[in-house]
Amino acid sequence: MKKLVYYIFLLFLIFCLSYLLIHTVRAGLVSDFSLQLSTQVKSSAANHTLTFTTSSDFGPNETLEIYFEPDFDLSLIGYNDIDFMDDSVDLDLAAAPGTGASSEMGVGISG
Repeated sequence: MKKLVYYIFLLFLIFCLSYLLIHTVRAGLVSDFSLQLSTQVKSSAANHTLTFTTSSDFGPNETLEIYFEPDFDLSLIGYNDIDFMDDSVDLDLAAAPGTGASSEMGVGISG
């Protein structure tokens, strides 16, 4: 009976460890974050300049997500309204990830 309990416990432990190893979130650290607004008038259009430094380089199939408060109206923003710069180099963006000339830089807007 003790062996049965031991084996059940061992299987449970293996299952838990494998679950934790498979469902691991990998997130890079962001530092030197700043936000500048062109205007702070409520309910008017404004340019947002986000500046940040990442702890590692982005590779293919990686995602950068930026969230706004739920009351922000994002319906009029298209991918061509976004300028993305890396070390002062303006990068070309596509309407969706994987559809640009380099098939790496795309924008998805929802909300």
